[in-house]
Amino acid sequence: PESARRQGAEGRVVLRVRVSVAGAPLDVQVESGSGFAVLDAAARLAVLGWSFDPAQRAGRPVESETRVTIRFRLTGGR
Repeated sequence: PESARRQGAEGRVVLRVRVSVAGAPLDVQVESGSGFAVLDAAARLAVLGWSFDPAQRAGRPVESETRVTIRFRLTGGR
């Protein structure tokens, strides 16, 4: 997010994601935050828009939980 860039915010966010049998994120919780609320919120919002390959049990999709790590790192200026 631009506001985080202006603050020089960087960090790593670990999210716990509950995934439906269709591969949609049902629930996304911050397990380990970056130290910046704006980065944590941006990571959570991004993952809510993702789709996943659902877990399989006996060849059938099942609801499951996974962890996703997102790193925010500043690189060369704009």
